[in-house]
Amino acid sequence: MAFRTIVTNPQEIPVFESSDILLTYQAKGDNEKLTPYKLNLSKLALVSGFINLNQDYIITLVGVIGDLRIEEDICTVAEILTMPQTSVEGVLELKGKKPKFSLYFHSKSSIKKQATSQTFLGRFDKTIYEALLPVVDLENSNAIWDIELSEEEGPMLQINRKVLEVEIKLLTKVWQSLILPMAIKRSLEFLILHREDGGEGWQLRWESFVEDLCGSGTINSIPRFEDSEQEKEAWISDIIESFTSRNNYIEHINLETDQDLE
Repeated sequence: MAFRTIVTNPQEIPVFESSDILLTYQAKGDNEKLTPYKLNLSKLALVSGFINLNQDYIITLVGVIGDLRIEEDICTVAEILTMPQTSVEGVLELKGKKPKFSLYFHSKSSIKKQATSQTFLGRFDKTIYEALLPVVDLENSNAIWDIELSEEEGPMLQINRKVLEVEIKLLTKVWQSLILPMAIKRSLEFLILHREDGGEGWQLRWESFVEDLCGSGTINSIPRFEDSEQEKEAWISDIIESFTSRNNYIEHINLETDQDLE
């Protein structure tokens, strides 16, 4: 499995190792944690098979080195095809490391990706990835989002399609920061309530998420149903803190706020 998504729906996606990109780093600004970059994507339109991709697919820059994984949504396939000389600029948190970067192509419903190791062959290929928190429609409501909790299907994120371009908005760190921590908290509460030894399906996916995020053995300390609310809250809080810290939501919100004020 090349991808496990936190928020999306299961689907088959094309994956390409991006040997035809040029990524250059620029001098840091006031924020020492974020490194500006410039990415030249002009050669991608010349790659065999690229023009056959769904033009609505999002292109994401992903780099992995050790336990550090960096990702940044760049643009759509259509934008590359209409502007073959395009270059994009952004910021990455490198933490003193420079991983090897690849480009991933995925549908708009893909929001937050949790990559696992896979050897790519430098060509277009396809793979199946699963949903940790599938997206379903939120109907008959003026709320932006909610959580549906199903014992059979597990937690599902309900999104109100009345919000224009809501799937694009959910790609941004600001929207993710306002939705995902609370959605994950409610999902973990549901996991504690319904977890069984040797569970499969949605339970196994959430257990793997916890282990990937907080380290091997974390799931062994999950509170039991009869444990105190304080023990449950403490266990969940540690996981949420790890998730929010890894995604640097505060830094991204502050950066976007500064740009809006300029």
